[in-house]
Amino acid sequence: MPLDFRVVQHEPMTPRYDRAAQKLDYIVRDARLLGVRPAESQDPLVAEIAVWTRAPSGAGCGYYACFRLFLDDQERPVYTCLFCFYDGTGASPCIKAFESAAAFAATNGFMGERDA
Repeated sequence: MPLDFRVVQHEPMTPRYDRAAQKLDYIVRDARLLGVRPAESQDPLVAEIAVWTRAPSGAGCGYYACFRLFLDDQERPVYTCLFCFYDGTGASPCIKAFESAAAFAATNGFMGERDA
């Protein structure tokens, strides 16, 4: 997907979401899928996914992120928006392991393959 079609959006934009924008390429490249859920809009061509990846250092808090995917008629992403990002800073949770991230995602309605 072209870089122009990936954005980070949060109102208001905070330092944590500025960091998310700086780390976006790493997150997209290395994250593991935690689960999928329908978007609140109920549009069948919009879905939300939760992902998690270790911090680049390999220690400490990983990066938990949620993306809203806007799909074309063949259900391919044409535009993505990161709308949730937790890295253990400020009041955001520190999630250190994939299993913990999967449990957190499940409590927020994201269903993984193991849940289907």
